[in-house]
Amino acid sequence: MSTAIILIALGFLLWSGPTQAHARLDHASPAAGSTLSSSPSEIALYFTEELEPKFSGAEARSATGARVDHGCEHQRQSDAS
Repeated sequence: MSTAIILIALGFLLWSGPTQAHARLDHASPAAGSTLSSSPSEIALYFTEELEPKFSGAEARSATGARVDHGCEHQRQSDAS
């Protein structure tokens, strides 16, 4: 009987497949991790699904690690990726 339970559990695991529980960065402009010679006028981040603002954030930092975004935050819901 324990073999049957193991086979049923294995069947459920294989049948359900992977799921994505969190939004992931799809693409960014300028590209994520890029180094620029001058400051961009805008940084745009596009995610795989809508973010929950309470639990989301991003920071722009200089080559020395100093924060350069000055806490500036804008969100455009209408942007399509």
